[in-house]
Amino acid sequence: MTPAIKTVVFDMDGVLCDYHVPTRIRALAQATGIADQAIIDGIWHSGFEQAGDEGRYGAEEYLAGFFRAIGAPVDRALWIAARKAAMTPWSHMLVLARRVALRVPVAMLTNNGPLLKETLPDIFPDVVDIFGPRAFCSSEFGAAKPAARVFWGLLDRLGRQPGEVLFIDDLEENVAGAEAVGIGAHRFTNEASLCRWLAEHGLP
Repeated sequence: MTPAIKTVVFDMDGVLCDYHVPTRIRALAQATGIADQAIIDGIWHSGFEQAGDEGRYGAEEYLAGFFRAIGAPVDRALWIAARKAAMTPWSHMLVLARRVALRVPVAMLTNNGPLLKETLPDIFPDVVDIFGPRAFCSSEFGAAKPAARVFWGLLDRLGRQPGEVLFIDDLEENVAGAEAVGIGAHRFTNEASLCRWLAEHGLP
């Protein structure tokens, strides 16, 4: 294994699980009676969700804002249920993350807000089990990927230098953001190509 690599960081949605936003929207629409497009406009087209990813709200402020954005009551249980319904964990990728963790510490970095961070044990317990306190949301760093601030904040929390970290994400712009600060990065498309890339670094 390349001695310099001390931590491998995984994205969540699109790497450790499938995240199907239309399923989340449909669950919210069915529970509230609000039209799908009104939810899309209120949460995504308005910039509200992006602001949450960037850490502009605390968890409770975010939840209250979510309610206002779609114009219907959304309590924590409904928010959790809709988010969880949209996610299908990929068991093969969770197994791979566990295998890597046997060799070097692993972490997770997802573009998400503080409410997801608080509710990870309910939404995606495998993530908590694998990554523990190193399951990070972008909101903790006051910005969202691919901003350099997120990656520098991550490195600070990990106590690592850029060359000591590998990063895996399904979006090219996030891979480029990591590479811009000197982190070795891979765009995830499938397990086979990821395993080949990890093997180049002696992992897992």
